[in-house]
Amino acid sequence: VGGYPTTVDLQSSRNPSASGQVVTFTGIVQQVRPNDGIPTGSLRFTITNPGAQPIVQTVALSRLGGATFNTTAMALGQNTVTAEYIPTGLFAASSAQLAQTVTLRPTTTTVVVSTLTPTNFGQAVTFTATARTLAGVPGPPTGSMEFIARGPLGDLGAVMVPLNNQGVAVWTTSNLMTGAVTVTATYRPTALYAASSGAGGLTVVGKPTTTTLTSSLNPSGFGQSVSLTAQVRTVNAGNGTPTGSVQFDITGPTGVVSTSTVQLNNGSAVFRSTTVGLGTNTVTARYVPSGALGFEPSSATLRQVVVRGSSSTTVASNTNRPRAGQSVTLTATVTPAGATGTVQFTVNGVPFGGPVTVLANGRATLTTSTLRVGTLSIRAIYSGGPNALGSTSAIFTMTVR
Repeated sequence: VGGYPTTVDLQSSRNPSASGQVVTFTGIVQQVRPNDGIPTGSLRFTITNPGAQPIVQTVALSRLGGATFNTTAMALGQNTVTAEYIPTGLFAASSAQLAQTVTLRPTTTTVVVSTLTPTNFGQAVTFTATARTLAGVPGPPTGSMEFIARGPLGDLGAVMVPLNNQGVAVWTTSNLMTGAVTVTATYRPTALYAASSGAGGLTVVGKPTTTTLTSSLNPSGFGQSVSLTAQVRTVNAGNGTPTGSVQFDITGPTGVVSTSTVQLNNGSAVFRSTTVGLGTNTVTARYVPSGALGFEPSSATLRQVVVRGSSSTTVASNTNRPRAGQSVTLTATVTPAGATGTVQFTVNGVPFGGPVTVLANGRATLTTSTLRVGTLSIRAIYSGGPNALGSTSAIFTMTVR
């Protein structure tokens, strides 16, 4: 004759739960048939995990047929919880199971900055990072805090600081680069805690500077060499000599921008150019500081006017003593580079052939086999163009035999 049939209803107060967190398991034994009465006896709770010793606890049933078991000792991972009803009287045994997941203890990390923003370059700044567990989870966390400062020029590097017994790590530095700096603190846990991170930021103001810009020749002729000099100085005496580079941006009349970068030498940078465009050009010198010494950027602007410049023309031949009927190539070379227009060759003062276009390389060539016998005086006359005035070469003497 079997006992009165029963069932066990097993519940967990939280699932998943964090390691060390209190979890309450509640088992209720119920009769299957309504008139059999309330079961009596006890519940045996068994918690198993492949990596830990089993946890076993027997609890007597209340007068309503229920029993509870509290524990903080479950191992990480998946635990199997079994509630076995051990009956007394006329009731039959029964059981129930559930899977309880236990995770690392979750944490949060906050970062507090000691000074107001902005702060001056070179000033000591303290960052206080605190790792905490969530409500109801054992703490404080143990392990270390990794601080990384990130600025406009990259990372300052990682610094590892052990947590004290309240979960706090403190890092003080005076080596922050100028600009917007973000410090990230990442909690590196030990044992049963989960990692977390937080961040704090501030702006570091460098040593103020001024930049002046001068031109060696303004206005200048097209193709003429112009030296643009940028001088960078600190506003406050005693702040040292700025280091870094100067970026020269030249915006031509058509809006095209050319950029060149020159390293500072004793606070000065010189950019020399022969290709500044015809017309009014806007020249901007931008000081780009080196990050280590904490100088602030500055800039200066001037208008460089370029007018039509003088030109020079030379003429040459591939041979000085050709024979009658021999093919001869006459070459005129026009400077400055970029001059446009045409060249008219003359022989003994008389135009020879038609005008020849000056190519991008500054040369105009004429090939002929009709030069007459005798001593010839050859010139090349450059017509001039939008960016350069005309010019005439010296006489080139050729003897045709």
